[in-house]
Amino acid sequence: MKKIVKRAIDYFEFTNSELKIIGFLTIAIVVGGAVTLWKATRPSPEIPIANLSQLERNFLERAQYAQGAKSKSKILTTRNVKTTKSTVSFLLNLNQATVEELTRLPTIGPQIAKRIIQFREQIGKFQRIEQLMEVKGIGEKRLKKIKQYLTISDNPER
Repeated sequence: MKKIVKRAIDYFEFTNSELKIIGFLTIAIVVGGAVTLWKATRPSPEIPIANLSQLERNFLERAQYAQGAKSKSKILTTRNVKTTKSTVSFLLNLNQATVEELTRLPTIGPQIAKRIIQFREQIGKFQRIEQLMEVKGIGEKRLKKIKQYLTISDNPER
């Protein structure tokens, strides 16, 4: 083996510096390939995305896409995750909702929920969901996120 290497060195006329660089690059390529192979063969951890904030979900989806999970089935989305009790799985009647129920809506905390209740008490009852934009802290973007979970009904049942 030493004779073969020696003949190759003599044939190509490499200097010691060039040999060191070639050796380093060879080792780097082998180690890089081994790491890539190891990552590809180990199972990816399943993360319950329903527990993450929207920013974390976006970051995770982009990171997975960048890692090569280009098919929709490999990218974790909130549609693939079972809802937890902290998410809203029903329509919420805006004229009867309590503070606790309102805080289950995305982007609605206790303060904004209290403001919604106070506003509802001032006007009597909501006629349109868009009236929520008159509540301090609710703009177009927030209304767009929660509108799908809201309804306005005169039905006394919840």
